[in-house]
Amino acid sequence: NTKSLEMKVIIGGAGITGLAVGCYLQQKGIDFHIFENRDQAPGKWISIDNQKSTGIQLASNCHFVFRELGIYDQIKEASMERKNLKVHSERNYLNNLSITNDHDEGTFFIRRGELISILNSLIPTQKISWSTSIVQTVDEKSKVNLRTLKIKGNYQEVSSEHTADLFIDCTGANSRIAKNFNNTNSTAIWGISDHSDEMFKSFNNFMYTGMHFVTYPLTKNKTAFTLAMDNSRLSEQYLDRLHFLTFNQPESKRLLNKLLKDEFKDLINSSRNYVIGEIGGSNFNKWGSGNIIFLGDSAHAITPHLAQGAAQGLIDAAYLNKGFSTNLDPEEFFAKRNSIINKIRSEAKLNKNRYQLGMPFKLLRNIYLKLYKPNYSWLFNSKYEA
Repeated sequence: NTKSLEMKVIIGGAGITGLAVGCYLQQKGIDFHIFENRDQAPGKWISIDNQKSTGIQLASNCHFVFRELGIYDQIKEASMERKNLKVHSERNYLNNLSITNDHDEGTFFIRRGELISILNSLIPTQKISWSTSIVQTVDEKSKVNLRTLKIKGNYQEVSSEHTADLFIDCTGANSRIAKNFNNTNSTAIWGISDHSDEMFKSFNNFMYTGMHFVTYPLTKNKTAFTLAMDNSRLSEQYLDRLHFLTFNQPESKRLLNKLLKDEFKDLINSSRNYVIGEIGGSNFNKWGSGNIIFLGDSAHAITPHLAQGAAQGLIDAAYLNKGFSTNLDPEEFFAKRNSIINKIRSEAKLNKNRYQLGMPFKLLRNIYLKLYKPNYSWLFNSKYEA
């Protein structure tokens, strides 16, 4: 019974979604515990983030979550807000698109580590077990039994048994039990640069054949960037070099500059260590059943071409919180999320194609974008609505 405040909840994963769920449960006074397989203590997030991490986009449709958790002002102070997206075909400017909702709220750009730290600050230290993996999950009629492995000194593993009324899997697209992840044959490189100028104080999307390059400002005069590439346009040898060269800064910068035709040399050459990974997605939503619920990427891995991954994970947490206060069956409740998630997934796939068109189709796209402005008010004004 997910409406009972006497229940015990176990959360898998201390990422954005898992921490947001924990924050809501803490507000409600529901007993919970989070297991996270990473070994980083909460206080180290920001210092680590300055060395190797990514920027993240938080569109206005998820800002209500921060208001409900009482951290809106903290998030806003740690973010740069922008209300427009400048679209370019390579370096040729096409148009300026609004990314605001009906209340003129724009998108927040924040370091992922800072967002994690702010969420983590709302949760008592003893509520999170670090360096602990959930290795077995058994759903019974009235409870969930879990087994965890904790890594201690000298890599010693300590096994423990746990019982909960509800298990919420927020371990991401590679969830051990959700298994709802498909390779999209795309690769992305994320980074943060010490370089900023007038152009990079804006939110930009530069479209190339087979790839696109997104830049957005962060506080402390930094610039975050994402390069998304279609693997089919790159040789396997080139992809292998990209992965290998994340450990070789000078050569990786040379390779990135070559990919981007030397058009962003100051930005790339002033960047820190990169994060590189395959872009994954899911073809359907998997919310779980019985006493197990999947949220965030575990439930619906969305490609980043609409920048809604973090936003929808936060909204999932808010949706679950709303469910604790209603008489609606959880399965029916989460079914109401499907139409908006499915539309986001569809639009993200379309955006990948639009952003990475080659000749002659990119000429038609460029003409369209010069004359018309796509309208995303359906997204930025969404909240709980399906």
